Amino acid sequence: MTSSIDEFGTIKSISFYHGNYLTEDKPGVWVSKDFVQENDLSFKIRYDDKLYDFKNSKNRVEADLVFNLFPRIKHDLKDLKCTIIVYAPVGRTGARLSCLVYGIYIENLKPTNLTGELILPKLYEKKYSDRRNILMHCPQSADKKTVHFSISPGKAKFIPFILCDPNAYSSEE
Repeated sequence: MTSSIDEFGTIKSISFYHGNYLTEDKPGVWVSKDFVQENDLSFKIRYDDKLYDFKNSKNRVEADLVFNLFPRIKHDLKDLKCTIIVYAPVGRTGARLSCLVYGIYIENLKPTNLTGELILPKLYEKKYSDRRNILMHCPQSADKKTVHFSISPGKAKFIPFILCDPNAYSSEE
């Protein structure tokens, strides 16, 4: 798996590589590469009748690395702060998992309750296509399009997403 994100937290590219396949009888020629890929995945947040698109930020945005390893992007909005953390997990045995964890930590800076919804990026979903899709899993999303939240004053909520290779995991995992 490879991925790249920009300074706003947009997943510019995510690819899950499966292998190369010999498709011609020419020795040493590999002409078919098998992978799934998505581009330009960005989240939006709606609260107090305002829509904020993370990739088109006009507010203060800071990007750094946690422990010099994990990208962290902080979006400072008037009434809330959104911090994005992205990492590729490694299992206990050191095995690389074929997925990307994308977490959004929302802090309520208002003196009142904050309610809203996080709008998930639209994935490629054409049913009858030769292109395979990546999967995005969020346990807090019922419709796989939004995550509704309500946060008390001074409190925060963490919403994790897992983007994974559809060939690597079954729905039970």
